[in-house]
Amino acid sequence: MKKTIIAVLAVVMIFSVLSVVLVSCHAKTSADSIKSGLEKAGYKVDQYDKNTFETAQSTVTIKTSEMDGLQTVFYAYKGTDNKDSILVFVFESIKNATVSDEVQGILLDWGRNHAPETDTSIYGTHNNVVWAGSSAARSAAGLNG
Repeated sequence: MKKTIIAVLAVVMIFSVLSVVLVSCHAKTSADSIKSGLEKAGYKVDQYDKNTFETAQSTVTIKTSEMDGLQTVFYAYKGTDNKDSILVFVFESIKNATVSDEVQGILLDWGRNHAPETDTSIYGTHNNVVWAGSSAARSAAGLNG
């Protein structure tokens, strides 16, 4: 009887731990934490909603007003040479954090032009975020992994 109770408790504990791990893997990244991390690292951060980004940025031709679930767009930069910058698209949920192949191509090109030549990671996703730019800015934004 004791072995059965111990076995049941062990199974319950294992499922509890796995549930916590699975939930934490799909945690949303908050726009406030991204902005705060970038500002603490010395980046100038411009913030846009999905409708104003299109008109404010002449260097990127992305129809953000048509992106489902897009909440906020950040453009952060440091220095004047444009080699330490990042674009961050924060979506409402992880399932919305996808972009078309065309937009991926645009972001890859943008990332190459706004990161040091030695950066091997210039575009990616992190939870509910799509980003492009320098790896230093990505780390400052807390978008590791």
